[in-house]
Amino acid sequence: LLNDRALYVCSVESDPDTPVGSYNAVAPEHRRIRPGDFIVSAAGENSSAQAMAEALKRSLTVVIGVQRPRLFRVVIDRREGPMGVEVKFGPNSSETMVIVRIEEGGSMHLCAPEVR
Repeated sequence: LLNDRALYVCSVESDPDTPVGSYNAVAPEHRRIRPGDFIVSAAGENSSAQAMAEALKRSLTVVIGVQRPRLFRVVIDRREGPMGVEVKFGPNSSETMVIVRIEEGGSMHLCAPEVR
């Protein structure tokens, strides 16, 4: 798992005979589940990604919480020292990177305080 608190949506079947395909077929465009989304709760479970994965496996009908990544740009001046971030990469490392932790005193912390 990329993140221990969310499930990453790598791909989505468009087949209307699948649960997500069926939902997406009638959902407004902005509410459709799509690759790159994160599932942050499933069947009332949000304690861990593993618990949500298990809830999805055992539930016939399930309410899920979906979060979209937020895209923004920041300029980091690395002359201040180390970047000061811990990151994890998704299954296709060119598409997804999750900042797991920002270290106090690192360049990210000093130059981009809005990133938390």
